[in-house]
Amino acid sequence: VYKEIPVHYREGERTVHGVIDRLVVGNDRAHLVDYKSHRLDKVVSAGQLAAQYRPQMALYREAVQRLWPQHRVSCYLLLTADASLVEMP
Repeated sequence: VYKEIPVHYREGERTVHGVIDRLVVGNDRAHLVDYKSHRLDKVVSAGQLAAQYRPQMALYREAVQRLWPQHRVSCYLLLTADASLVEMP
């Protein structure tokens, strides 16, 4: 288990950098979790909130895939306001 892992890599002409909150690496799978403290209400659902973070999570997934190319990578948002876990496709 890794906590607050900085990632930094080149994607074409741009530099990607960020911090993955939690990463669990097993024999053939890696699970990355990013914490979000947004409160959900009737206007914003967990799915809508997750959609906003899909590009960020795709970049994090790419970083992990580069480090562990043989692993299948799963991504999750942990919504701390209600302790729900949303899997990112």
